[in-house]
Amino acid sequence: MDALNDLLNSFVTQSQKILGNNLIGIYLHGSAVMGCYNEKKSDIDLLVVIKEAISNNIKHRFMDMVVELNTYAPPKGIELSIVKRDCMQSVCLPDTF
Repeated sequence: MDALNDLLNSFVTQSQKILGNNLIGIYLHGSAVMGCYNEKKSDIDLLVVIKEAISNNIKHRFMDMVVELNTYAPPKGIELSIVKRDCMQSVCLPDTF
């Protein structure tokens, strides 16, 4: 789990640098928080919440960072969604994913 923690810490730090004040939060979900994470079989599921839409330049910088960090991820890699806060205001339950 040390490798996973190092990867997550790097992801958070770099996301903060790239997204700045637009970043609201980064949420780990899936097997890593449900107690069934297996570094040989699992992916890393992340939800990134932002205040406002991001420019193409920021998108490219962010994805370059994700691609780089993905080389340190388990074989199934990093799976993430970036969502604007406004889209989270009226969540329907049960959710669709």
